[in-house]
This record gives sequence, C-alpha cells and structure tokens, in this order.
Amino acid sequence: MGNLVFSSMVGAYAMQQFGVHWTLAVLVTIAAGVLVGLLNGYFVAYLRMNSLIATLAMGLFLQGAVLGATQARTMVVTDEGCSYIGSATVGNWPVMPIALFVAYLLAHVVLAYSAWGRNLYATGGNRRAANAAGINVRRARLGAFTASGFLAGLAGFLYTSYLGGVSVTVGSTTLLYAVAAPVIGGVSLFGGRGRVIGMLGGTLLITVIQTGLQLINVSAYYIQMIGGAMILLAIAVDAFRIRSEERGGV
Repeated sequence: MGNLVFSSMVGAYAMQQFGVHWTLAVLVTIAAGVLVGLLNGYFVAYLRMNSLIATLAMGLFLQGAVLGATQARTMVVTDEGCSYIGSATVGNWPVMPIALFVAYLLAHVVLAYSAWGRNLYATGGNRRAANAAGINVRRARLGAFTASGFLAGLAGFLYTSYLGGVSVTVGSTTLLYAVAAPVIGGVSLFGGRGRVIGMLGGTLLITVIQTGLQLINVSAYYIQMIGGAMILLAIAVDAFRIRSEERGGV
C-alpha cells in the first residue's frame, strides 16, 4: 500500500508542479510503481531478504516519505481528465468498476495462459523443483514484484482519479483488505496456489460484508475486528487443506 500512495503522489506532483498532462501523469505514476516493485524484487530475489519483511519495510518507508513530502496534507488534483475515470459513467455504468474488471481480466489471461504465469506458479509452489526444471527462479520472483509494482501504480492512479487527490491515509485503510481478499479468495500463503477469479470473489465478498456492516451501523472498530477474523479463518482453512493434501500424497 505504501507503493500505491507513493506512486500516486509522484503522478500528482508531476501534474501540480510541472504541468504534466494527465495522460503522461498516468505513465509517470505507473513507472514510479514499477521502479519500487523492481527495487523490492531485487532485495528479495537477489539479496535473499525475507519477502514479507522487505515488503512491509518498503511500505513503511514509502508511507513515511509521502507523509514527509506532503506534511500530512492532502494533495488536490483539479485536472478534469485525471478525474474522469473516477467519476464518469458509460450509460448507467460507472467507469471505475469497468477499469477494475479489465485489470482482473488481463491478470487472469497472463497468469493462466502465458509461460511467465506458469513459471510463476511453479516457483511459488516449489522453488527447488522449479529451478531443477530449468526455470530462472530469481528472474521469476523479480518479475512478480515488478508486476506487483505495476498494479500498485495503476491502482495509485485510479485512487487519485476517484478521490480527486492523494491522501496519506489511503494505505493504512486498505492494507487489511489487500491482504484479506486474496487469502479469502483461495490464494495460498505457502505459494503456488490461487486464481485471479478467486481474488476477485474475495474482493467482492469483503466489499459486500463491509458495506453491509456499515449500513446496519456497526462500529468501524468491530468491522476491522471482523476482517481480521475472516483472514484468520481463511488462513486456517488454507493450512488444513495443504496438510490434507500432504497426507493424501503420503
């Protein structure tokens, strides 16, 4: 989430300070996300840092950088072209969900039907076996983090378009759901398992539950507690499933 806020701040700053057209600012935002993902991937793939700790540390660093650069003030973006996707509609359909589903569709095609996607699944399932099969594990892991940075940059632009600016609190409020959605959707924390359609289902499920709890006036503190309980339940189910598969294999 730190990458999302940082990349969106870079794009907004380019528009505000240098008068960059919003179409070019989109590319700047995504490029910033890709560079952060590439750097994080280098730490994990080549310096062999723990992926979870390195990602969290990078996120904290970037959120701190945004906080210092903006002095905790919201950066307002007034460019109508930039805010088009966040507010416009096509017929009766808002543009933002369309962009979301297009991103999910492209991710599904790449992961399910490309050689890179198959290599990524193999690397996540068993790095030693993938290496023995001739897969460049380091390159696959670096590519995964770079792709994650690309998606973070894209999400940063969509957030800027939707909110009409950059808020330093965005990362902290969405981190829980960014972790929960894939796990609830069937993505294994042990690697090598999970589908994009499952992640989409997890995202929609969390959104429905969160919205429903807000409609019945449940306190925000309890909503966060329920989200944490859902993550714990999904992790427990995932661990039980993997243990059952291992016993069945024996």
